[in-house]
Amino acid sequence: MIENSAAEDKLARRHAQAPAEDEKVSKSARAKADKLRRIKDAALGMFLTKGFDKATTRDIARIADVANGTIFLYAANKRELLFLLYNDEIETAVNNSIARIDRNADLKANLMAVCHAHLGHFATKVDLARFALKHLDMYTANSQGLRFQQIYRKIIARIVELFAEAIAVQELRKDRTANQMATMFFSLLKEELIRFVISEPPNLGESLATLESQIDVLIAGLGAAHAITADTPRERHS
Repeated sequence: MIENSAAEDKLARRHAQAPAEDEKVSKSARAKADKLRRIKDAALGMFLTKGFDKATTRDIARIADVANGTIFLYAANKRELLFLLYNDEIETAVNNSIARIDRNADLKANLMAVCHAHLGHFATKVDLARFALKHLDMYTANSQGLRFQQIYRKIIARIVELFAEAIAVQELRKDRTANQMATMFFSLLKEELIRFVISEPPNLGESLATLESQIDVLIAGLGAAHAITADTPRERHS
């Protein structure tokens, strides 16, 4: 009985300590998140006011009220810090795009919803996007480059599903894969996003109209009626 009582007391003390330890971890996590937020806010402010070339990590650290070396816990240099900021916005745009997809809507409506969510988000982040296009290599092998690719793989995978569903109901031809179709669509979206961002001023309505006409052509060209099979007569050339 004495041994059982001692074991129970030990277990009770352990449970009593757990909330305090959890609170300590929670405070540490909040402090870390707040520090990163201050760094990102300071970096964005410096990039937009002084320009990328004149902004320094020392100035960013000073404004963020952190030690200069703290920045390097999150980014190896200011270029990677810019990439971190841009990836945050891409992730938001991608999540917004996925959230706009409606299983009850047709293919064109869903593709346009993705375009609207994507361009609509960057309509409020034009300056940052311009910095990113000018100063970043999106396919570099650092941590933010890999994050960039992972984020876009997420939305591409969802778009592949949309095309696969359209193929399954014979809305689209079967001699092309859903991956090929999604790649074509996403190429159109990326090109128009770049054109939209570098335009002065950016015109969201015009860009969406351009994408809509391109999507019409894409879907028409990939329609089941245009499928090429072994039995399809081919034009002879003399």
